[in-house]
Amino acid sequence: MAQGAKGKKRPGRQSIQGQQGRQGQEGPQAPAYQKKPTAAVLLFIIGGIVIFIVAALYLYSASVVSSLNTTAISRYAGNASINATTLSVIRSSISSLELLAFISLVSGLVLAACGILLYLNPARSRMLGIVGVVFSLLSLTTLGGLVVGFILAIIGSILALRYSP
Repeated sequence: MAQGAKGKKRPGRQSIQGQQGRQGQEGPQAPAYQKKPTAAVLLFIIGGIVIFIVAALYLYSASVVSSLNTTAISRYAGNASINATTLSVIRSSISSLELLAFISLVSGLVLAACGILLYLNPARSRMLGIVGVVFSLLSLTTLGGLVVGFILAIIGSILALRYSP
């Protein structure tokens, strides 16, 4: 406290700051830092990206093969002519591969989105872990990103399920 000219005490600059500091200490405390499931987030995102890339390559290769005409296929097979049945079998297997690759493509996107959502809202780790397990298993339609993406995503799902906020 600073003293005035006649010896009276008046509040000075230091006492005002001290009162403000005390008021800040008496108020509600700031929430404690919440640790995020970083390992689960990274494994989700990396696994989803790997699955997405492999599925996109499957779709690309299927579209290239389906665009080939019968003469190119017969030339590659070494036959002078290819019958209609063989050609329909090839085209139907390509269309089923495209469907499976599309399912795996969506699985990769959902897994990467689960990783982002897990980082933003760790309290929903149980639900996102279950979604991760389901879509990791769905990604096995095209070998789950050559099995690497599946393994990364399933480990991320397990870590998300084990996380407690």
